[in-house]
Amino acid sequence: MSDNHSTLTEQEYFDKNVNISYVDSEQPVPDNKVILKHCLCSVVLYGFCVTLFWLNPWFADLMRPDIYGVSAKEFLTYIYFAYIVIAPIIYFCFKPKTIWHSHNIVIVDYLKRIFKEKNKLRALTVEEINKQLEFYKPNYKESQSIILFMIKLFFGTQMISYAFADFSLMMKQIPALLEIAKTFSAEALYTFLGNFSWQFYISAINIIFLIDVSVFTIGYFTEAAFLKNKVRSVDNTPAGILFCVICYPPFLNVTNSYFGMFFDRNDLSVFGNQYHWLTVLLHVLALGFIFIYATASVALFTKASNLTNRGTVSRWPYSMVRHPAYVCKFSYWICCALPLFIVNFKSESFDLYKYILVSSIMLLSLFVWGSVYYFRALTEERHLLKDPEYREYIKKVKYRFIPGLW
Repeated sequence: MSDNHSTLTEQEYFDKNVNISYVDSEQPVPDNKVILKHCLCSVVLYGFCVTLFWLNPWFADLMRPDIYGVSAKEFLTYIYFAYIVIAPIIYFCFKPKTIWHSHNIVIVDYLKRIFKEKNKLRALTVEEINKQLEFYKPNYKESQSIILFMIKLFFGTQMISYAFADFSLMMKQIPALLEIAKTFSAEALYTFLGNFSWQFYISAINIIFLIDVSVFTIGYFTEAAFLKNKVRSVDNTPAGILFCVICYPPFLNVTNSYFGMFFDRNDLSVFGNQYHWLTVLLHVLALGFIFIYATASVALFTKASNLTNRGTVSRWPYSMVRHPAYVCKFSYWICCALPLFIVNFKSESFDLYKYILVSSIMLLSLFVWGSVYYFRALTEERHLLKDPEYREYIKKVKYRFIPGLW
């Protein structure tokens, strides 16, 4: 332990050496020059993002969903131009001290530094190459700011696109629910309940996921002291990034091509009849798990985002276990997968070879994705344990996944 570390408390050491948003109370308010620089750097970087939304094929396709004719990329473009007008007014009026630690200024200064460096065209020695590579290597603050910017760009755009898509789907499902309700009659009660329960299940799942992605959208696109969601640190380890990004497109498409989810493959199941009581039971269980999953997102609220530490949340369901969202999402998958394993073996359409193949892939898929989320939880905790606040939290909430067991 260094002498500097030994003279500081754990919290002081974390704030001064790890916490990239820490503001010393003795710091003066930022001057107009720094505020203007922050605004200009933000306009440049956010303008780069908006350009990607329109010109990059993957972003353009991802952000295609619209609400009342306005696509996600159009919406963010409007937000960008509103930011150009409104943000300087807010910054110059309130002069927040956090601007001294502006991530956007750090990123632009880093880019200016490396692009101003004159590359040597002649052959270099090993020592000269190492020296030049060391020059390009970002320092701690620079690497944290760059990765945070990429996290917001990658995950933030996905969340708002999902929110637009889920909202559009919900608006389309409302008329279908109303139409089913209109067809109610005593003679058709059995059919009505079957149709309504299925339609209600699909609509409820969609609404719950809309709540989830909406909360995360707020988390990714906001960062302010008054919201208590300033980023303290970013997980920049290869394992932490790997186990997180493979759970999202486009990487999810690659992993799913090997270990895809076959939850819609229930044609061999007794649940092919949507009126079966076991279908309704599994729907209720699935809804329960995915509801708790959404409440975990709501509990995080403005702190919701991947690969970042924005402070510890200990309200329910995080007062029960440390990773309630992962547990409930995996339990939801199990409820979706169960129909495959309860089949009518006497059915004329039963194919033993097909059943063994699909069920084996399903089991392998559940094992692989369960493992991915297990290691994702471990890498998250390794990152969060740097924060004394989180270390205090795990003393109170001792179980990761199952209360009293694990």
